[in-house]
Amino acid sequence: MDGAHGVEKTCIVPLAIDTKMEHQYIINDAKELQRLNPDFFRRLLAMTYQEIVDEDLDGGPDRKWSRRYVWRFSFDERSSLYHEDYDLYLYDFVETVCQDPPAFTLGRKYTRKEISNTLGGSEIDFLPTENGEVVCGCFRLEHNPDAPNVVLPGTGVVIERTAKIFCAQEHHVPIFIRCRVNEWEYVGDYKSVRHSTDPVEIAAHHKGSITPLCEVTSVIFLQRKKVKKGQE
Repeated sequence: MDGAHGVEKTCIVPLAIDTKMEHQYIINDAKELQRLNPDFFRRLLAMTYQEIVDEDLDGGPDRKWSRRYVWRFSFDERSSLYHEDYDLYLYDFVETVCQDPPAFTLGRKYTRKEISNTLGGSEIDFLPTENGEVVCGCFRLEHNPDAPNVVLPGTGVVIERTAKIFCAQEHHVPIFIRCRVNEWEYVGDYKSVRHSTDPVEIAAHHKGSITPLCEVTSVIFLQRKKVKKGQE
């Protein structure tokens, strides 16, 4: 991206075009937006030009995302895209598949502070959240003997709320298992594939958890993200 500070590297995703006005929207720094707000990212991809215009003006909760990441460009006589306000040009695109280095290494142990500094969220919660979504899971085997495949949320406003958020998400998040004080081993990226509040099913998976059975509010079944050979 050639801008006021010279050439800068970024990840750009093109959005809808208004051919009459010769304008097009793009997502700038698309990888970050996809990580921070994947639902809004997916919605943007499906929007028409006018819908994107309306999204920026409606004052709704996504306004801060659209104002920061969604830019409108015009076409010049060479069919290059330029941003009138910042004298910024986009041209000579080459489609690539970019892969960032993994933030965590399988089998390596991290402190809760390191995890929070990388992903955001609380250094205490078992399902830390950032901007309304669960960013990782930090599980203790004494409470969740079959973690990371099965998790047993207990009682409490935060615990029950974040468990519901996690079960509703469709994307994988990093999962860590506590080894000892201030050491949490990264075991891969997982997502919830099923959950149940059936007391019989909860009891069947309790298996010696130190959380009293009467305090377990649900059972969550997780599935690990498939990785290509050589990436582990």
